[in-house]
Amino acid sequence: MLTLHEDVRIDSCDMSYQYHIVDLSKPVVLCFAPGNSGTDRMDMQQNLWGFDYLKSRKMNVLSITHNGQQNFYQSQACMDIFSALGECLAVFPERIAYGSSRGCFAIGLHAKRLGLDRALMMMPVSSMNAELAPQEPKVKQYGAHPNWQGPHNDAAICDIPLTVICDSLYPADHHHCRRFSNVVQFLRLPGVGHRVPSVLNKMGMLSKVVIDYLHNEIDTQAFYKEARKRRQLNVYYRQLLRDPTGKLTTKRKFILRKHQTHVAVSNLSQQLSAKGSAKVSAAKQWLIAKKPNLSLIK
Repeated sequence: MLTLHEDVRIDSCDMSYQYHIVDLSKPVVLCFAPGNSGTDRMDMQQNLWGFDYLKSRKMNVLSITHNGQQNFYQSQACMDIFSALGECLAVFPERIAYGSSRGCFAIGLHAKRLGLDRALMMMPVSSMNAELAPQEPKVKQYGAHPNWQGPHNDAAICDIPLTVICDSLYPADHHHCRRFSNVVQFLRLPGVGHRVPSVLNKMGMLSKVVIDYLHNEIDTQAFYKEARKRRQLNVYYRQLLRDPTGKLTTKRKFILRKHQTHVAVSNLSQQLSAKGSAKVSAAKQWLIAKKPNLSLIK
């Protein structure tokens, strides 16, 4: 039974969840945190990922975060909690999930238990099993855990409609996305790597994308138009210069480096107006712009 109009938080050994319900006649949004938001790395008094954002918008919110870096919501305790939550959430007219990276694994694995209707996934992880996700670089870090050889090792069993956002040029993430069969909208954000939410945030797009999705109003044409702003971010060129697809020519690398330098110089005046360490950082970028690192274009 859910308590209304109060902040409620439950912490267990495997996961934590926090909710605030304002109106049972409106949808509830389930927020699943990425791997770097595990509660072993944060103040236990701090609200969970996505909670404050949706609560401030008067939405029903249930935020869920894993405890422990090896935890991918695969324990029997997690199964039991999600099954119990699913029964409670049945009172809502719609159950919408929103997650990033590891959080998307939880969405896919537990969609049926939670009775989810649809989900927004950003750079989703489908598995850490080496056979299912051979291109995933973190398989060596996580894949040896016994859970990845058991029955709960694949989030691609998810059968609800999905909207997915990922870097289509980053092989690991693109492979994960292709494993989900119920993708009804695939928004590509090339050149950002495994940093989709942070890059969207830097471009001032993250909030609008999430809210538009929750209201079924994502405008694909407007999304791609706004996404061009990533060309003004250094991370965009840094990711492309890593040549994730292995197809960059020397000429193309030189062009990318040239644009990267131009972006650094264009932003210099704003950074030089800062003080302290920010000003030092700006000076370093000026040196980079004046003398590009030619090793990056060999």
